[in-house]
Amino acid sequence: MPKETEEMSMKANLLKFIRNKKVSIPIFILILAGIIVGVYFTFFNKDIQGPKDGNAAFYEYPSDKIDAILENLKPEEKLNFLFMGSNLGNENYSNNKIDYTGGFYFSYTEDTSTNIFLKTSSSGYFINAISENILKYFSNDSILYADPELLSTISDSEFLEKYFKYQIDNLLDLHINALVIKYDPPLKSDSISFKFITEKQVIKLELLHKNNMLSFIMLDSLPEFEDQNTGELFVKSLQELADSGLCGLVFTNASDINKLENLAFDGIKGIIIDNASEISANIATDFDFYILNNYTKTDESNIKEIVKSLDKESLHIKSAKVLRAGYWANTSRDTTDSIRITFKPKVLQTKLIENSITVIKNEGNLIPLININQKLHFVYITEDKPQKFIETIDKYSSNYTFAFYNKNSEKTPYLPKNVSATIFLYDNFEGSDSIPYVLKNAIENSETESIFINYGKLPSDIAEIKSTSIVQSYTNDDIALSFTAQLIWGGISAGGKLPYYLNDTLKTGYGIFTNKTRLKYSIPEYVGLNADTLKKIDSIINYAISTGVMPGCQVFIAKNGVVVHNKSYGYHDYSRTNAVSNTDMYDIASLTKICGTTLAMMKMVEQGRIRLDDEIGEYFDDTEIDYSNIEPDTITFIDTVSIFNKTDAEIEKLVENKDTIHLNDTLVELTEIVITRLTPELNIFKVPVRALLRHESGVSPSLPILPYMFYDDTYAELLRKEIKENDSIQELLAADTIAVDTSISFTPKEAFDCFYSKVWIEDSAEIKIADGMYLRKRWQDSLYKDIKRLTVYPRRLFQYTDMNMILCAMAIDSVNDKHINEYLYEEFYKTLGLKNTSYNPLNYFPRYKIAPTESETFWRRQVINGTVHYPSAAMLGGISGNAGLFSTASDLGIIAQMWLNGCSYGGIRYLNPGTINMFTATQPESNRGLGFDKAAIRNLNAESAPPSTFGHTGFTGCVLWVDPENEIVYVFLSNRLHPNVNNWTILGQRVLQNVHQVVYDAIIE
Repeated sequence: MPKETEEMSMKANLLKFIRNKKVSIPIFILILAGIIVGVYFTFFNKDIQGPKDGNAAFYEYPSDKIDAILENLKPEEKLNFLFMGSNLGNENYSNNKIDYTGGFYFSYTEDTSTNIFLKTSSSGYFINAISENILKYFSNDSILYADPELLSTISDSEFLEKYFKYQIDNLLDLHINALVIKYDPPLKSDSISFKFITEKQVIKLELLHKNNMLSFIMLDSLPEFEDQNTGELFVKSLQELADSGLCGLVFTNASDINKLENLAFDGIKGIIIDNASEISANIATDFDFYILNNYTKTDESNIKEIVKSLDKESLHIKSAKVLRAGYWANTSRDTTDSIRITFKPKVLQTKLIENSITVIKNEGNLIPLININQKLHFVYITEDKPQKFIETIDKYSSNYTFAFYNKNSEKTPYLPKNVSATIFLYDNFEGSDSIPYVLKNAIENSETESIFINYGKLPSDIAEIKSTSIVQSYTNDDIALSFTAQLIWGGISAGGKLPYYLNDTLKTGYGIFTNKTRLKYSIPEYVGLNADTLKKIDSIINYAISTGVMPGCQVFIAKNGVVVHNKSYGYHDYSRTNAVSNTDMYDIASLTKICGTTLAMMKMVEQGRIRLDDEIGEYFDDTEIDYSNIEPDTITFIDTVSIFNKTDAEIEKLVENKDTIHLNDTLVELTEIVITRLTPELNIFKVPVRALLRHESGVSPSLPILPYMFYDDTYAELLRKEIKENDSIQELLAADTIAVDTSISFTPKEAFDCFYSKVWIEDSAEIKIADGMYLRKRWQDSLYKDIKRLTVYPRRLFQYTDMNMILCAMAIDSVNDKHINEYLYEEFYKTLGLKNTSYNPLNYFPRYKIAPTESETFWRRQVINGTVHYPSAAMLGGISGNAGLFSTASDLGIIAQMWLNGCSYGGIRYLNPGTINMFTATQPESNRGLGFDKAAIRNLNAESAPPSTFGHTGFTGCVLWVDPENEIVYVFLSNRLHPNVNNWTILGQRVLQNVHQVVYDAIIE
């Protein structure tokens, strides 16, 4: 029954009782007094209770438990629950006489000790609140706090959830149970912008509340909005957060609460005040708790005065809400889904910064730059030289200049005209809202395309920059510097969004997407590799170097298009005077077969200029062969195979087409005799191109160069022939002679001069074999005649041989009417940005950049350094199909990544995906592709490398493997044969395989 109805009924009964005069006046008075006392205790002196339900997350805690605690407390004791201390050091805390229930709110300073949290963590209702903008001062973890402006650029909600989970995990470790979130509303914005902001905050609130962590929004002096709509949208945004369980609002200006009069909020509202004397009656009424900034015990008397301005019910409700929030925040938390187990801090930091970088202008799709060779000019308007930016640019290009410009200067910066583009690096961490006019004017009047990169606060006038492209980075640490450099060249894509409204075009959530077109450089965990496991590579290689396996090497590893290991070890030789750098070049030996010859052949086949099933002779102009004096050559193959448990049919299959068979109980020995011949129907020009690439051509395996290598013997034979033909012996020098037999003597110089010249002679001795050694042209012509007379097997048998790829390169030269080195440079190397890849590198690079190979004593008689090691390639002038390329591990990694990308790199398509798939497919009855080798148990690859892995090995101590299933590129370059070609300990220690295996061991499941 309503209170008013009860009172009317009681009055009516009382009057009726009096009119009946059934009792005396004293009795009536007693009865009346009893009724009044009953009414008072029933309706006016009932127990005051706190709110039962609400949207704030802490209302999950039972209200009756809180009311029971407060029931017997005095007003002064309830009052204590309404105060929190701000920025209290240990001394102030220990001297405090006030029993706070609220906790310590750390607002803006970094010098407060986290020990306070540890001291108070035993309380069952203590609120340990911290402002998120100073989290970075409470842990060595640099990503415990990320600037809200930076976070607002991230559009990937899944990623944001991971970040917030990680942050909450760390807060719990610090005994923090309340997070104060700073929310600076934009002065002017639209509904889309506020929606973008609110959605991110809702993700955070949900995760905080799941872990029983109180959520507060910090409203620091609310601005005067430029229009009514923005103000209304701001209130609407706060309302959505309130409906999502927001626990509290914290104000620094008491009058700001009037701006939120239309906000339906049932959480707790607090105010930061400098001392208790500032607490007025209005503040006491409007706010539920008070944060005393730098509170000391002298404020105690002032605090007691607040009791006079609060009635008992208000005091009870306020203290009930605060205490309820405290108890809820100290209940057990479910942290079983901790993200720290699977999401590493460094990865989180890296991805956070990368994903926040925002492109807000990109005319003509300037970013990413496609032409890797264009000249650039960088202007850094920063306090310090952006060293990490420069180091990263060096990974892509070396064709640039750098200059410094003082942002406070009134002079116009010098901008060169002979460049393709100018890149400005502007440091705005002082928080300026505008860019100097002199700089804006210089950019507008620049005669080149330009990219403006702003680090730090986003200036409101950034849209006025007349630059071709504009990039925004919200931090300027090394990660940001590296990623902005990578963004320019397409190492990363841009996906960041503007955190707030700038104008009607540049609104919150605006951002231009750019493509990733080149290799990215980042940490191993970024692509799911364990960095600690990868460190085993250092141990393997350092041990190998210390035991004489090789003097030095380079290792390049990329996964999923991200370079995770690009490192050089040791020295060029054992004198230890020249340490290996990532830009030093190695003789890559047979890696030339895939990075040179096969690469060119794929292009030629794709264009239809060479057809795989054509005879190679179709692509030679001179196919005339001298068939005289050719003796058949006999090759014998002996195989021993087990016949244990084999059927008769299987045994019959084994022995077919074999010349000799020896059987015992379990083994069969098969002898096969193959006779190679040279006939018009059987010669090198009759072999199909496909057979050459599969190493099933049957062509004699070696270039016929032994006469030129052992030129002393050859010269003696020439003398014998001359004697026989002329029936006389020419007079020979007697001094300093070499005895060949009893009748022939000659000087070493005479033999050398017959075949070589110590100097280059035009049209006479132009083929450089080594330093001071040029092949005379007559022998160059003779060599080609000998090549054409090579014998061929009548059956297609696999035999890995240099001649196959030498013939392929000769065919490519013939079709293109230029050497293969020129063709490769024009079609691939130049636009790929291979800065340190070349045949005959001494023509383009200083010797100190090239690792030496063998110290040869029998032919060239010198340390081979800068000229190709393979004798066959040397006899062809260093440009050959089987060897001749010099390169770095990182350059070869680019070629490999291009293949892995389906033959696209840097925004350029080099081949069709089908072409690389065809050439790397395992051939029938073979373990190779076309030109490519494949991973196998007995090959120099990791045991875990899948069969789809393709690549090649090199005699000088090199491997290149591409794993398309796991998207792994592995390149290892060394000069293991220095100084002795017979040093095979690289195989004994399984260095190449073990390093490769570490990559697979590092994969995080």
